[in-house]
Amino acid sequence: MRMFWTGLLFAGPSMHLWYTFTLPRLVGTSHGKVVALAKGIALDQTIYAIPFVSGVLLSLDLQKGLSPKKALENCRSKLWDIQKVSWSVWPVFQLINFSVVPLSLRPLFVSGVGLFWNMYVSFVAQRPPPP
Repeated sequence: MRMFWTGLLFAGPSMHLWYTFTLPRLVGTSHGKVVALAKGIALDQTIYAIPFVSGVLLSLDLQKGLSPKKALENCRSKLWDIQKVSWSVWPVFQLINFSVVPLSLRPLFVSGVGLFWNMYVSFVAQRPPPP
């Protein structure tokens, strides 16, 4: 249920805004398709992915009743491991997304892949923090 609320109130709206409005304006098309693809993937994996994963982790922990301080500590302890896996998985899917998928369907494509990604994030989020 926590992931449902996180998706409804945070992930869904932020993905829609990022993929259909913000990212296309940051990337532009003036430097050619290859440069735009590389720039889009780089921006997505830095400017968006790190705050997005942080937001998901914080949301899940706060919904569990953890204090904001404890939720932030948990986020800091798990973010780097999740982000390293993200950087090995998401660039491939974003290459497909940015090169083939129409702009209006990009949030849907990411949500489909994200279903499996969220299983992984939920698994890591449930691990006890390191001592």
